[in-house]
Amino acid sequence: MKHLTLFLISCLLLGLNSKSQTFVDHSTLENTNPRYSTGYLIADKVSLRSGPSANSKFLKTLPIGTALVLITKSDSASVIDSIHSHWYQTEVEGLKGWVWGGFVAMRAQGSNGDPSVKFLVGFSHVEYEKSDNSERKRLVLMGQIRVVKNNIQLDKITFYLARASADLHYIDIEFNGSKGIAGIDDVLRVHIPCLGGCGCSGGTHYIFLDGKKLHLAKTTWGTADADYSEGEELIFPSDMDGVEGYVKMEKDFILYDEEEDEDAYMADIMRRQVSLIYHYWNGKELVKATNIPVEKEIQYYDTENHKFIEEPTKPIEIEEEE
Repeated sequence: MKHLTLFLISCLLLGLNSKSQTFVDHSTLENTNPRYSTGYLIADKVSLRSGPSANSKFLKTLPIGTALVLITKSDSASVIDSIHSHWYQTEVEGLKGWVWGGFVAMRAQGSNGDPSVKFLVGFSHVEYEKSDNSERKRLVLMGQIRVVKNNIQLDKITFYLARASADLHYIDIEFNGSKGIAGIDDVLRVHIPCLGGCGCSGGTHYIFLDGKKLHLAKTTWGTADADYSEGEELIFPSDMDGVEGYVKMEKDFILYDEEEDEDAYMADIMRRQVSLIYHYWNGKELVKATNIPVEKEIQYYDTENHKFIEEPTKPIEIEEEE
């Protein structure tokens, strides 16, 4: 139940900011060394301009994946697709110019299978969430990952990150190897932030790279609410409790039973069900394995003393003699 620990921490740390801007910011040579002030273009055919403005003179077209040492940034920011960012001065082949910071990846990493293949990660755009209820649609922030080799894009994927009103300035992503899955070079975990404090929901996108193509294999969800946290996570073949050939989904949820909750001996005892559901990768998606039954375990948690306990037994009622 590793996810419960993460949710408990999230419940304490999130919901602290009051701003509501989606801002992309990068380090520059003014405050760090060249290694940490180097950025990579996540967009293709980016215009290098003579000044920090889209109206400044055009100097040169730069391809996706171009490495840039960011020298300094503009005083003011520009907004494109509801993304805020400064302009950054750089130098390319002896030519000094400016690029908008939203075109520079927030994270960059080489592939485990082929180091010449690079992942470029950043905010994508803001859009209305996909919902059947048109009256309750809200704006949401979308993230993106592009796979690039030799300044040529191999694939791109976009995914939900947070509501657009969230004060999000980063993308929490983990780059893993194949995790023991045949035919997969990399497994990426993109964390969907749990914004709003206790009781909020968050999750994880699991994205696979099979060498050239990205697949959104699974999205898991959970709720951060201290002892009442619930959630899902994937267990891969290379994990300590993994099984070769299968990806297990662990689901940990509270079982609510109104009649049992009324019993005094169960008043402070929570029943939780932990399920393990086996899946396999068929080359395109994770498919539920029908040949392996779902494993289920009922656990009991003492909410007053904050610990797991053995299954409680109902007290034996002894009738007194008259």
